[in-house]
Amino acid sequence: MSSKDVGDLGESLAVDYLQKKGCKIIARNWRCRFAELDIIATDPDNTLLIVEVKSSKTIIDKSADFFPEIHFNATKRNRVRAAGLYYANAQKDPTNKDGGFRVDLICVDIDQDKKGFRIRHYKNVT
Repeated sequence: MSSKDVGDLGESLAVDYLQKKGCKIIARNWRCRFAELDIIATDPDNTLLIVEVKSSKTIIDKSADFFPEIHFNATKRNRVRAAGLYYANAQKDPTNKDGGFRVDLICVDIDQDKKGFRIRHYKNVT
């Protein structure tokens, strides 16, 4: 399983997770000059969500010492925030007149045998 395959699977699992939580997916892999946004969605309260997904292929157990969260550093947070602001301000959505949005981080640990996965959802990470 290549790193692109892991990333694609992680994003698909994150989309499924968000939809089960009542979110509406607006776009995936949206690009602008600042960054690529993995998932753009609205939550059940109609809040615009900018979701960064970090995935890793691992052995899922309590002793795992690698977490994909470490790759969401300050530089990446700033780029995602700038791209989110650009997206929110460019939309003609009457429910989001102030251009507000929330940045969430979803981390997906995918079992090396693809027999399972674990999702951690961090809200409002910027």
